[in-house]
Amino acid sequence: MMGKSNTIRERSCLLLLALFAALVCFGDLIFYSLESGDGTRVAGISAEMALTGDWIVSRLNGVLFLEYPPLFYQFQALCFRIFGITHFAAHIPSALVSFCGIFFLYVFLRNLTGDRLKALSASLMLLVNIQFLAAGRRGIVDMLLVFFVLIALCGFYWNVKVSGKTEKTVSFFLFAAGLSGGVMTKGPVGLAIPLSGIGIWLILDDVLERKIRFKRYAVTAFATLIALIPLAVWSYLLYRAEGGKALHTVFVANSVGRFASGKADHASPWYFYLLRAPSLFQPWLLLTFGEIIVMLRNRERMRKHLFWLCALAVPFILLSAASGKRQLYLLPLLTPAAVLAAIFFTEHLLPYFRRLQIPAEKTVRFGRIAFALLVIAILPSGIFAFPVLGMKAFIFPALVLAVLPLIFFRKTESAGYIFSGAFLLLSLTMAVCCRKTIRYSVAPMFETCRTLEQQDYKIFLADMGERTRGAAVFYLHKTVPVVSDPEKSQDGKIVWITRGSGEKFTGKVIFFNDHHKIIVEECASPR
Repeated sequence: MMGKSNTIRERSCLLLLALFAALVCFGDLIFYSLESGDGTRVAGISAEMALTGDWIVSRLNGVLFLEYPPLFYQFQALCFRIFGITHFAAHIPSALVSFCGIFFLYVFLRNLTGDRLKALSASLMLLVNIQFLAAGRRGIVDMLLVFFVLIALCGFYWNVKVSGKTEKTVSFFLFAAGLSGGVMTKGPVGLAIPLSGIGIWLILDDVLERKIRFKRYAVTAFATLIALIPLAVWSYLLYRAEGGKALHTVFVANSVGRFASGKADHASPWYFYLLRAPSLFQPWLLLTFGEIIVMLRNRERMRKHLFWLCALAVPFILLSAASGKRQLYLLPLLTPAAVLAAIFFTEHLLPYFRRLQIPAEKTVRFGRIAFALLVIAILPSGIFAFPVLGMKAFIFPALVLAVLPLIFFRKTESAGYIFSGAFLLLSLTMAVCCRKTIRYSVAPMFETCRTLEQQDYKIFLADMGERTRGAAVFYLHKTVPVVSDPEKSQDGKIVWITRGSGEKFTGKVIFFNDHHKIIVEECASPR
């Protein structure tokens, strides 16, 4: 009976986690627009891939765009084929891998450690991280990299810790799949981030144990070789289609050059990430730092959890040493940071509170009151989003108020926390992330362009910016001619799309979000 009861509780825990994660990851996607920037560029590339049927070569408004291998674009293009080229479809890949990553992390830690609370804590800490929540609502490549780095780290660590032949085989292929997905998502950096931490851990662990285990190095090397097979196949197909120059662009100019060159994109000083780490790892940054401090003071604890420290610290140091830096590059480090925070919470904080011997009834009563006060404090966030979102800004705050009473009844307490907590997070994301995407969306501009097209106006891009070209393909469902010199334009009714000053043009100017504008001209003859 005890085993059956534990199985039921395990299934209930999985179900509640899946329900909570599904609500948080998918609950508000229908309200999101595409923010002008990385989102419109990526969506434009994927939309062109879906429209042309070329699943090998990435193009941005008809021009080769070989910044990364095409896995994310293929994923997003597949969503466009299924759901249409819409905002909702553009956000599905990031939301889906967010959900799957949370679920996989729980299952991995639960099976490896046997500690349900630790597994649940790590999964929830990753899910409620501010940057993880925000990135899961943007159609960007980095979120897929987060997922594959998580798979690679968990697969490798599982392979090291288990002894069964079946588990060894499954974990090995998970490790290889994570590496392969990472490199096919973002090139060599998709290998460098997980393998750098794994390699240093292998060396340090052998030093601490005073013996070299060659088998683990061989497994890592073999998994890496398997992971490179899809990349080799794609590289061959790309070479046949576009030649050797395309390969140089992908693997040298974009993969190495952006991090190693002094003229790299987004070049920043070495301390760039140190200044942004506090905002990246919120709201549980102090828990991660707490575990690192405890590990430095306790040798046994250091040896026990050294893997996760290496997975966090080594890539952080390498990324800090690179020339090109963006806050998004740190997203794959959220997983080891969340695991360290969960370890500190379950192995240090909880035992401390248990030693205080606070009665369970008082703890539950305090938790309910604290949660209710937190909800009341955050609910006015709908007012912050109202100027941009209108009445839909109050959808999730209203749902929170509707389900909040459930936490005060024993039979519905779990459901009350699940629904009110999920709707509370959705209220915050609607107030911040959704408001931002709509505020910086260029969808109204392209709706105006479609209306003008129906009036026989010709649409031209006078802006070579990636975000504008991607948005043009995504919203107009076609490539749009780029004319850098308006003096050579055709006669007739013309609409210019630009994010520049527009000083070369004459005509009616209509301004839109993110410094975009259209200039409507009627030319009787060529200039």
